Amino acid sequence: MKLGKRAWLVAGALFFAGLLAVAFWPVSSPFLWTYPSAYGSPLTAPDGTIYINNNSGELVALNPDGTVRWKSFVGKFGIIRMARGPDGAIYVSRSSIGPHSGLVSVSPSGTTNWVFREAGPISGKPVFSTDGTIYVGGHWSNLHALNPDGTERWRFPTAGKISDSPVVAPDGTIAFVSEDTNCYALHADGTLRSKFFLEDQRSRHLAFAPAINPDGSLVLCGWTNLMVLSLDGALDWKTNLFERDSAGKATGWAYAYAAPVVSNEGTIYFSTVEGSLQALGGDGCFQWSYHRGFGYRGEQHFTILPKGSLLVAHEKTFQVPIATNRYGFGTEEAAVVQLKPDGSEQWRVEINGQFRWHRFFNFSNFKYERQTGFGIRGHQNLSQPVAGPNGTIYIRSDHGLHAIQPPGKK
Repeated sequence: MKLGKRAWLVAGALFFAGLLAVAFWPVSSPFLWTYPSAYGSPLTAPDGTIYINNNSGELVALNPDGTVRWKSFVGKFGIIRMARGPDGAIYVSRSSIGPHSGLVSVSPSGTTNWVFREAGPISGKPVFSTDGTIYVGGHWSNLHALNPDGTERWRFPTAGKISDSPVVAPDGTIAFVSEDTNCYALHADGTLRSKFFLEDQRSRHLAFAPAINPDGSLVLCGWTNLMVLSLDGALDWKTNLFERDSAGKATGWAYAYAAPVVSNEGTIYFSTVEGSLQALGGDGCFQWSYHRGFGYRGEQHFTILPKGSLLVAHEKTFQVPIATNRYGFGTEEAAVVQLKPDGSEQWRVEINGQFRWHRFFNFSNFKYERQTGFGIRGHQNLSQPVAGPNGTIYIRSDHGLHAIQPPGKK
């Protein structure tokens, strides 16, 4: 049976109406809100407050709905890292020089408590002992112990920069790595307990913070190996690091690019320059590997959740030509992922970027030219994802700080 002209028009109208309904049907987005002009990694407090730095050198406190509670200037330039102290104050390390270097203490209400000035950058987070002492290392080779009011209690000199955070063991011992290629353990009064030489001179460029095992021993990453030390400086064991395929077979050397992290159960996690996140047992045996993509050296891009799963910033990047013999980074895929304790994906939320346009001056014909990589997103530069007390996930990209509702959470 042939359809008349009117029937074809009706069918066509219904077809296009269906397409419009599919295109514009309301879809529940996992993104609750985005705060622009964010810088560094976010920090959350038990009351739900979210802290982030902005591009104007301010520490910003956000309410759980993304509105601004207050802003406090802490200093421009360089990498800024934060930690929340036992008194509820936010401590901000500033890795710039001159008036913008040092450690700043900001109260929960946004007022500056005090500023400890260091002649050189402080790039690691401060850590705290049970008596309130604050420990932080500096690029001028000293580990500083500060009183709660910001005055210096003592300092311990080394022969190299301290570019990452110290750790405090359960017995009060303070441990840290210096770029003089030694791992130091100090008593609470600042006297030396032990010193361990890291052997490989290339470790001066990979002086990452140690991690604390449940038994109180230290876990360190150094170039292509991972080692466990006692607090008295004895080597318990050491293993080489390898990149691995999906079956777990070693395919080449792996180079650590950030401090290791140890779970409460003793699982050791570390990230590599090649972009993998690996899990080892407490005895150094390989468990699993997950390719999480590009990351800046020294920056942590995963967080262990209370039940043993992990939040991971996943970013697959590649180089983009922006001028003659000049390249930038583009992002093909960016997401925040939750991994199960066995390394398999539980869920992921894609983080969309924007198309990237490049303008540069061509000196050969004295005119501006524009290149575009259609379909190429600008580098997202994802931060370490963190979870708030209500389960909301916070992660920063180059487009702002995103508040994300995990899939399945209502």
